[in-house]
Order: sequence, then C-alpha cells, then structure tokens
Amino acid sequence: MPGSLRRKRWSVPNPEALEAPARWLLDRLRPGDWVLLEGELGVGKTTFCRALIRLAGWSGPVRSPSFNLVQSFPTEPPIVHVDLYRVPSEAGLGLEDLAQEAVFLVEWPDRLTEAHLGARRWTVRLEFQPEGRSLSVLGPEAEGPDEPPRRDDSVPS
Repeated sequence: MPGSLRRKRWSVPNPEALEAPARWLLDRLRPGDWVLLEGELGVGKTTFCRALIRLAGWSGPVRSPSFNLVQSFPTEPPIVHVDLYRVPSEAGLGLEDLAQEAVFLVEWPDRLTEAHLGARRWTVRLEFQPEGRSLSVLGPEAEGPDEPPRRDDSVPS
C-alpha cells in the first residue's frame, strides 16, 4: 500500500548471516540514500557494512573508519562509509560534496545534523541476543504498492 514503510527483521546467529540482510538492503539502495546504523559498541555495525560493501562489488579490504572517519568505495552504487564515534558531528568531513552521488553508511548517526541527511533514509538496528544478534531495517516510504528491488538478483523478502 502506498505510503507504507519498509520493515524487515532477521535473526543473525553469526557474522556470515549478515549477508542476507545486506543483500536485501543493497538491492533497494540508490545514490542519495542514507543508511543509519544503530546499536551498541561491538554489536556488528562495521561487519554489516563490510558485507554490504563486498556485495556491491568491492574486493579490497574494508576496515572500520573509526580513525579516518570516512572511507569511499567505487562500487555500484558508490558507497561512503562514515563512523562518527570519535567526533561530535560530521561538520567539516565534506559529506555534502557526495550527497547525491553515493549511498552513505553511517555508524553512530546520532551525531549527524539534519541538514546533511538525504530524503531517503534507512535505519538498520543491530541488537545483542542470547543466540547471536537481531537485525531490523526500517526503510523510507515505498513509492508504490510493490516497489521492485533495484537489482534483478535480489533475495526474496
């Protein structure tokens, strides 16, 4: 139904199980989207980003941007991975220069200012569970009743 939000949940017993939700999300992302990653320290936000970036076609190393704050990947679509854990805000990082060209994966999004957020926002929430983790995605409003994935090789939802 038009105007509904995309919501999806997974049980994630091990890091390898992050590939299915990463593929589901990647298939729906487009340049200008912001993915806001929430969860406690060590819950797997960077591991989820690594899975998504590799699925987007990057074969090189994917390190946590905790110290250099921003890493760009020439994937399809282009991805900018941002970790704001060590800074009070994104001011001065130049994110606005890439705002319409890339998908942003942002760890610790509570430090973002509203001015830099794109119109299409996805929230990925990871939580510790007794048997691993849980992952939920809340996406932007759907454009139609059954908006198809951006890619043909999507995993059924």
